[in-house]
Amino acid sequence: MFGSNVKPDAMAIMLQKLNIWLEGTFTLPVQSVVAMFTPYDKSYDFEKDYVTMKKMFALFPWLESRQIIVIYSNKYGRKFRNFAEVTSNSKEKNLRFVDLHLRVQNYYDVDDHPNARGHEKIAEILAGILH
Repeated sequence: MFGSNVKPDAMAIMLQKLNIWLEGTFTLPVQSVVAMFTPYDKSYDFEKDYVTMKKMFALFPWLESRQIIVIYSNKYGRKFRNFAEVTSNSKEKNLRFVDLHLRVQNYYDVDDHPNARGHEKIAEILAGILH
């Protein structure tokens, strides 16, 4: 019904909007609450992200002449098990890695976005780096 080249009828448009509303209203909050109470997963491996990041930076050679600050915070303060190890072995001289050290209290209760306290902490850290 949604994948054809034919202009969808009013019922199809309404069903599509209803589906988007239902997903945003019910599915996302439930996923966020489940994530909040899911035990810490020690499988968070920064090496995979680091390799992907290097590939992405390689697409833009002009970045080599820039100082780049890479900040990270996993949802609800969950940590990569090897962030410090991987970043300390980084060969890229123009990359600075910053762990924001956000904790559960720095996030909204219903999702993994920083709350006002979290944003204050992020601002303090970045202000100290950029001074």
